[in-house]
Order: sequence, then structure tokens, then C-alpha cells
Amino acid sequence: MSARGWLRSDSRPVSRPVGDVGVFVIADPWALSLVDLVCSRGATQHRQSLDNLFCARRSQCSRPTRINGISGLMLMENAGRNAAEIIRNAYGHTGKAFICCGPGNNGGDGCVIARHLHNAGWSVRLMITADVPRMTDDTKVNYAIVDAMTLETRVLPDWEAQRAAVESICDDEVMVDSLLGTGFRGEVRSPTAELIGAINAAAKKALVAIDVPSGLDCNTGAPSNATIRADLTITFVASKIGFTTASASPYVGRIEVADIGAPRELIDEIQRS
Repeated sequence: MSARGWLRSDSRPVSRPVGDVGVFVIADPWALSLVDLVCSRGATQHRQSLDNLFCARRSQCSRPTRINGISGLMLMENAGRNAAEIIRNAYGHTGKAFICCGPGNNGGDGCVIARHLHNAGWSVRLMITADVPRMTDDTKVNYAIVDAMTLETRVLPDWEAQRAAVESICDDEVMVDSLLGTGFRGEVRSPTAELIGAINAAAKKALVAIDVPSGLDCNTGAPSNATIRADLTITFVASKIGFTTASASPYVGRIEVADIGAPRELIDEIQRS
């Protein structure tokens, strides 16, 4: 089945297959959340998934695949749509964007952002730094959607091609960093390290990091050997614990929190503990 399907904007509960990975998306995440809260089914698992998003307790902060019955695709859709809205509010309701995506779910967020900015009238260029087989399932779905649109989308796993693309960025383009997510630890490997350096040095209107500046440890706030220096960081659910440290300050810029539809009751529980 083609991945050309779009999520519905109304609130009626609807399930439908998206892409080739057999994922069903429910158009009303709050209905699902309430059902799971009433049934208290899998409460521990849901709490651990939200702990991942807060980056406050776990050594590995990978994106949860489901929260209270909300699929990973729905979380990604909510994250990308709301991040795109923050970008438009910050830099204009029309504009230009160059979005650089990795193969993980952070890159999938970037694909969703690209779609929503394009639909809002922005001129969007999208670069993905890995071939399709390396992408996560949810990212594959959202890549297939933007690839079927009229966006300028390029898959560039080769460093020389990446460098040429970044050198083409204009000073009126907003650069969006969707390379590495909250699971990053240690040192950035080549060629992503070189790519981050090129992004920082490029002429651009602004640099926006999605969820966390690539190369920054969201738990400790420590930069790595190559770390994005963002003007704006759009993070999901809540600000990460490492963002408050002095070491993170030169990299995060202004911080905006975007909702992804996670139930308020679970968020409040984690913030209290």
C-alpha cells in the first residue's frame, strides 16, 4: 500500500493503515488516552515511555513507540505538526527552510515538519543523511509521504554530497536540525560530526534544533565533539533536565516546549516524582 495517506484533522476516532509497515493511526489520541487511563492497562510501561521523553531517569532515552495506546506515528505527527507551528510563529508564516534529517525518529519528526511547513506555504528543502533501509519504520512512512510530494527531497549518505548541500544554504533559510535525538551519548561519529560543523558554519537565517541540539547529552547538558549551536530548541513534552546546565546554554538557545498528545496525568506524575 502507498504511503500517500494523510492524517485526518477532525476529532472522530478513525483507524487506518499508513505506509507499508502495517501501522494503524487513531485520529483521536485523547480518546485512546482516556480509555487506557480508565482501564489502567500497562501503566508502568506508559510511565517508562514518558520517562524517556523527559530524559531524567534512564541511561537510554530512545523514543517510545507507544504511550497510552497512542502509536509512534501519532506521536511523531503531533510532534512535527506542533514544531512546524512554533517555527512559523518564530520566523514568519511564509519563509524558507532547509531541514536536515537523520535516519532515526528525530529525522521522522523533520519529515513531518517539512510537510506541514510546505502545506503552510513555505519553500522547503529536505536532506536525509541515510538510505531508506537504515530508517526507523515510522521515519520510513513519513519519508515516503514527503517523497511523493513536490518537496525538494534528497537522500545523501555521502559526506561530500552533504557538504555541497549545506554550502548551498542561503541566509534567508531557516536551518532545522533533526539529526540526532535524545538517545545520543558519547561522541558523534564521522561524517555526522563534520556535517554538524558545516551546519554551524553555514550562512542561515536561524538554526532550530528539534527535541535536542544534535550532539548534546540531554541528561547532563554536556556537549560532545560536535554539537549544534541552536538559536531555538523545540523540545517535546517538557524541557530536558540537561538544558538547565551552564554547559548547555551556548547550544540550546531559546527553548520552546511542543505538545505531542501525551496524557497530562502521566506528565504531572513524573514531574512530581
